[in-house]
Amino acid sequence: MSDLYIASSWRNSYYPEVVEFAKRYVSVYDFRNPPGNKGFSWAEIDPNWKNWTLEQYQQILDEHPRAQEAFNVDMSALKSAKATLLVGPCGRSAHLELGYAVGAGQHTAVYLPEMQEPELMYGMVGKILKNKLELEAWLLSIKLICQGCTQLALGGHCMLVPAIPAAVEWQAFDDGGLPPVIL
Repeated sequence: MSDLYIASSWRNSYYPEVVEFAKRYVSVYDFRNPPGNKGFSWAEIDPNWKNWTLEQYQQILDEHPRAQEAFNVDMSALKSAKATLLVGPCGRSAHLELGYAVGAGQHTAVYLPEMQEPELMYGMVGKILKNKLELEAWLLSIKLICQGCTQLALGGHCMLVPAIPAAVEWQAFDDGGLPPVIL
């Protein structure tokens, strides 16, 4: 069981960096490298998958052992996570995963390292993170929640995490240390 499920896309170039960054704070489920498995690709079932009919797609989704295995691995990780982070840009699967997490009452956030078309329904998410400093603060709050912090505020943020002004610039902490704390 991982603390954090990261929903994104195979094509998202930010994803690997975000996974490695998040691992500094919490345990992370990486759909590209799930434990004891490999990331799923439709091409491993059929190299001609882009030309399937809807009937073929439905049959393979319902009956193919590899599709079922991959779905069950990802879904189990999603259900057991305490928090879900969507990393944009991404597509349908990631948004379905985030919707599940919101409905399940998990702590949720959307990380948008670049501007995208506005999405009204992101209003149901705990937080929209616009930069690494905000991402780090959110991850610290999730770390405290996962460690059993009981002083929770609305939106999935622990009251023990101080607000960090936007004027503080992001720095890489090679030693895994904490960002500057402003009380």
